[in-house]
Amino acid sequence: QIADFSIEMEQLHCLAVARLAASLVEPNLKQDTLMAGLLHGIGKLVLFEINPALTKKYFKHRRPHADNTLLEQKIFSTNHSHVGGYLLHQWSIPYPIIETVVLHRSPEKLLKKQFGIAQAVYLSNALISEYEISDKFVKHYKLENVIDKLKDRAAKLIGS
Repeated sequence: QIADFSIEMEQLHCLAVARLAASLVEPNLKQDTLMAGLLHGIGKLVLFEINPALTKKYFKHRRPHADNTLLEQKIFSTNHSHVGGYLLHQWSIPYPIIETVVLHRSPEKLLKKQFGIAQAVYLSNALISEYEISDKFVKHYKLENVIDKLKDRAAKLIGS
């Protein structure tokens, strides 16, 4: 029981991210992309259980529909992406999935590789969460002509 946090809503969010992300990658990447999408937020479950007082402070100051990674870092001295990556490493999950979980809030680091699992999960998470998407990311991967269609698909997944 984490105040102000619904595990059911988090599961629905991760499922929507997984579905959208898997639709954006080549067929040979779909399975790992689904897994990465489902697991991208797993660090929240651990982070929010570590210290109830810090978690309460976090939920008091977080902004809805915004990337609150810097707030997590300030309050917890880490963030859910790093906690999730560490947990998945302990479970011997394949590296591409760990990398995706660690980088799904770091679009600038994703620009170094061609569009794949991590890029699809970042983009899908931003669309599903209604976060601002990095302009550099959109331009780098030449998404200007499809971003509105992707927003519409994300909206349909949220509603389903």
